[in-house]
Amino acid sequence: MPPSLDPVAFAALVAATGLPLDAAQIATLREGYALVEPLLERLHAPLPREAEPALIFKPEQV
Repeated sequence: MPPSLDPVAFAALVAATGLPLDAAQIATLREGYALVEPLLERLHAPLPREAEPALIFKPEQV
């Protein structure tokens, strides 16, 4: 799945970092960004109740 950013916008973001990258390196980074983008969308999404860990506290009886 291609990233949502077009190549020109992605190149502008890379240029803003100040890294001296050629076109092949920018294309490789854009391919990697396509894999990271779905993870970024899930980062701030609310989790369902089932995703919370089950916490059970049972103190030892002496």
